[in-house]
Amino acid sequence: MPRILILYTEIKKTPYLENVELYQIELIKSCLECIGWNVFVGIYHPRKIEVVLHKTKPDVVFNLAYGYSSLSEHLDENQPDVVQRLEKLGCYCIGSRADVQYTAQDKKLTAEILKTYEIESPNFVDPTYLSSERPFAVLKPRFGAGHMNVQLLSRDQLRNGKYTHKKDFILQEYISGNEYTIGIFEDPDTNKLVPLVPIHISFHDPDNPFPMMIKGNLKYSFVAEPKNDFGLMSLTQKIFKILKFRDYGRFDFRIGINGPVLLDANTLPGLNPRSLFAIGLNASGYSYQKFIWFMAKMALYRKQHE
Repeated sequence: MPRILILYTEIKKTPYLENVELYQIELIKSCLECIGWNVFVGIYHPRKIEVVLHKTKPDVVFNLAYGYSSLSEHLDENQPDVVQRLEKLGCYCIGSRADVQYTAQDKKLTAEILKTYEIESPNFVDPTYLSSERPFAVLKPRFGAGHMNVQLLSRDQLRNGKYTHKKDFILQEYISGNEYTIGIFEDPDTNKLVPLVPIHISFHDPDNPFPMMIKGNLKYSFVAEPKNDFGLMSLTQKIFKILKFRDYGRFDFRIGINGPVLLDANTLPGLNPRSLFAIGLNASGYSYQKFIWFMAKMALYRKQHE
């Protein structure tokens, strides 16, 4: 039977998050064991991964490792670095290739690519952009995915200049309007892309007229809105193909004045049962188990036919 290695980064978070992520790993493991796969679980470490691969000899790697960072060991790898290392070691990984992940995590490059297809991203601005009508801008890392280190800055905060000089940070316009996230995956049985039902992110902070998904902001909720598409499902399919994603992904949008604006392209969205991706699967009528089977099936097919 096929052998698969579920690879993850050692969890050093709150007990709640640790339990959620470990449950995710156990759930994926049980899904694959149900169809007879030999499943192994390993912790990613740049200097130990070859030993793990030698011991487990996987046909496929289900990579959930977001990177590895240790000042004492002088190691700093991000999400695409992990995939690149695995590919060089001959692994067949579930998810997008390393070169695709490097592109997707570069917000400036992604925006430039999509602009040629008339797909909007937030405009890049400088502090002079702000005014009484536009009192805030968004500072975020140029490289990376998700909401880590994203800040909403006022005109007064930007005037002192210290924020805008951060290395590898970009300043973008604040896009008002409804926020949606939408997952997508490839169905190996039909050989088609399956965009999931859009998930509307609602903010509940009446004192904040400029809400955002940023670290520490817990005043929001999620609801599937199949009838409020705004063309997001077809747009998600288009972006998936343009950026050359593989297997699955998730895209975050705001509905601006002229239509959808892409905020983030995520090649490795969270897959725990409470994640936005899992909510989208359920709302679209797909079981979590079937999705996991699809992912493993496609990676094994690549190994057998490349």
